[in-house]
Amino acid sequence: MNETMQKLTWPGVLRSRVFVWVVIPLFWLLAYWPALGVRDMRLEEGRRATPAAEMLRSGNWVVPTLYGEAYLNKPPLFFWIAAGMGKFFGGGEVTTWSVRVPSVLSVLLGAWLLVWFGRGVLAREVRVLAALFFMSMPIMLDKGTLGEIDAVLSLVTFAAVAVWWKFYDTDRGRVCAWGWIGAGVLLGMSVLMKGPGGAAEFYAVVAGFVLLKKPEARSQKPEVPLPNGPSCSRWWLLFSPWHVVMLLIALVPVGLWIKTLLAETGMSWADLMAIWSRQTGVDMIAGGGGEGWKKILVDHYVMFGLRAAADVMPWVAVGMIGAWKPEARSQKPEGGKERDLWRMVVAAWPMLLVIFWIWPKGSPRYMMMGAYPVAVLAAWVVARRWEAATSEKVLRFLRTAGTVMTLAVGMIGGAAIVLTPRLTGIMIAVLVASMVLAVWAHWLARRTPAEGLVMAAAANLALVVLLGWGMMTAVVLPMKAKTDATRIIHEQIQARVPAGLPIYTTRTFSHGADFYNEQFYLPGGARALRDFSQLPAKTRVIVILLPEEWESLKMAVPDAVIVGSLDATENRPGRKGAPAAVIVAEAMAR
Repeated sequence: MNETMQKLTWPGVLRSRVFVWVVIPLFWLLAYWPALGVRDMRLEEGRRATPAAEMLRSGNWVVPTLYGEAYLNKPPLFFWIAAGMGKFFGGGEVTTWSVRVPSVLSVLLGAWLLVWFGRGVLAREVRVLAALFFMSMPIMLDKGTLGEIDAVLSLVTFAAVAVWWKFYDTDRGRVCAWGWIGAGVLLGMSVLMKGPGGAAEFYAVVAGFVLLKKPEARSQKPEVPLPNGPSCSRWWLLFSPWHVVMLLIALVPVGLWIKTLLAETGMSWADLMAIWSRQTGVDMIAGGGGEGWKKILVDHYVMFGLRAAADVMPWVAVGMIGAWKPEARSQKPEGGKERDLWRMVVAAWPMLLVIFWIWPKGSPRYMMMGAYPVAVLAAWVVARRWEAATSEKVLRFLRTAGTVMTLAVGMIGGAAIVLTPRLTGIMIAVLVASMVLAVWAHWLARRTPAEGLVMAAAANLALVVLLGWGMMTAVVLPMKAKTDATRIIHEQIQARVPAGLPIYTTRTFSHGADFYNEQFYLPGGARALRDFSQLPAKTRVIVILLPEEWESLKMAVPDAVIVGSLDATENRPGRKGAPAAVIVAEAMAR
């Protein structure tokens, strides 16, 4: 096959710079951007958007606030990013767009980071394939479109790993100064974003690498134990003086923010530590007996691994099975930096799984950074292990599967265009572009020779997932948004709250069940209310509270009257007559 023909096969296309800088962003746009601003904020987005919006209104960028009350559960970096997006791109307001764009951008930047990661060890087509795997993982398609911290934190943390690895010297068994310094800057950002979680992910990956790295010349102990010497224990890698410098670089910005925070709020260090200890689950461990521990055992220790694996399917199965299956063992890298990279990506996800599984309050999304090494390992296995071991029968199956997937995308897109009423121009553009790209990907696979067909099938699968997700979000989410509980609550609040009156809301409104948690974002500058005695005297106000809190409000303010009972289920089929979720009351304390 001549050079021109090779460029028109999947391996040839993956090596193309045009694919990296044009086609990957195109698939990213189709998968992640449709309907990005259609749905109202949900899950934890309100707790990220509200502090950012209040930063813009108050001008205080040191103390995050939630409904006017100090909110210190998380450090402020993500709030700064969301507020900055709102200031420069949202017309001075924090919107669903401004709070979600950082997460969406982090997916594209993460894909490009994987294209850069492992240069000099992995072929370009393997690195680009890893980027496609990464973008098509369920955890990225879900959290990468939400205004939450996890996607941005994962990007920053893996960037720290990538920089550290870039400056790792295999022959000398050490990381040079620039590796520690660069990792320190990025880890400092991660700590300012979500406390020690990012650092825990970084050290999990590094520790897994060190555990799998066999000691060199174990019997040749040096007379003077110099750190990072070629004959030293593998653990000396972590005892470099530059490691201390990395920690200082990471902690100094956090320390400066904490010092300023304590000075402005008058809090003590012990008060701040109490807040953060609750966030880490220390109080749950100390007092989690009875039903609490039963819930932990069932929901966490039994289900955690399954949920974590589902987040990165199918590529975690491809990578892990390919890494340890007997026929692949003889094909592992023999030595040098390639062998060390293999150790790192093989150990990363299991180490993250163990660490966050042990932690009772750990969630699978906390190990979201594991999507990066899983993508690299899966691409490596596909390109270097399974390609050679594929039979003619499997190749025929892959060709047939590719045809079926292409037909499925075309049929879904065509059916959506014909059957969906009132399609917008953006929806039609997404559907048509997805169908055209699916046909293009299938055409490339048909032109790919047998020795590259496994890679072609894997790339096709990733692209079909991206295109299918994009079509679903472009068509289904706008229709679903009309009946979202959050949307209904907001529309009813706007219709029933008299203009110009101050709005107060109880903290149980935010800390109740998941249903109430999704109604957390209240536009218009509502203020927190821990106790009804805090209501201002002789001032007409609106109070948004839960039905079970109504009697307490009446005891504190006998003249309070109900303006409306908001029912987030009232427009859903089969849910008529459901009890009100939220009460809007007008009150004036004497």
